Amino acid sequence: MILTIPDKVSWRKTIGTDSFSHYNKTNAKRILKTSLHQTRDAIEYIVEPLTVEHLAWFEPMYIDKIAQKNNPQIINLYETTLGKLKGNYNILIITEQNINIGAIIFSETSTDVNISYKIFTDTWITSTLPAGPSLYADYLLTEYSLNLKKGIISHGKDRNGYGMTSSIGLAIFKISLGYKPYLPKKYALETYDDAAITTDVLYFNSVPESLVLIGTLYTTKDTQHKWERLNSYTDQVKIDWIIG
Repeated sequence: MILTIPDKVSWRKTIGTDSFSHYNKTNAKRILKTSLHQTRDAIEYIVEPLTVEHLAWFEPMYIDKIAQKNNPQIINLYETTLGKLKGNYNILIITEQNINIGAIIFSETSTDVNISYKIFTDTWITSTLPAGPSLYADYLLTEYSLNLKKGIISHGKDRNGYGMTSSIGLAIFKISLGYKPYLPKKYALETYDDAAITTDVLYFNSVPESLVLIGTLYTTKDTQHKWERLNSYTDQVKIDWIIG
């Protein structure tokens, strides 16, 4: 069968009335416990305007993380942030024991918060707090957005075809944070023959009269267990499984 899909997937979540409503019970408990003990473990965060000095330490982390992806696309961070004629950018930095462990670079409109780049270490340096740095950073940004009465957080755009362009785990992680896949404002249509699929792949496609995308996961009996977490979010994102 020939698949016709948008080349990009946009991720967004609507901010509710509290900062925990976007997470399942497990993640909410992890975040709450981390929040209660962050001071004990010397974990701090700040939000401030983005500067060239910030990019100087953030960019090497970004390049190292992006280079680990399939078909990586390295982007000039200065040109897409501070070098633009329009747009003001902020940065949310998390430190542990006064060491930078990652940050979120984002911009704001009157109603939205738009994540441009988000890179964190996979684990804390020494802490054993249950919410990892990236999950906790999303909570902090949600709290920041809620306090400013923003309506939506955008988690950027990815190339469609998780498993080939980036990991299926990346899509699952964004879903676990409460984000839904949307059709971007600008996109191109691409075609694939699903008979040529040789690895597990998650595609997102549009449905009539809706900007929310639905997914199709191509997997096998041997590997489907790797993606069982998707079944925890069926009320949020529709995923059709094709098991070969």
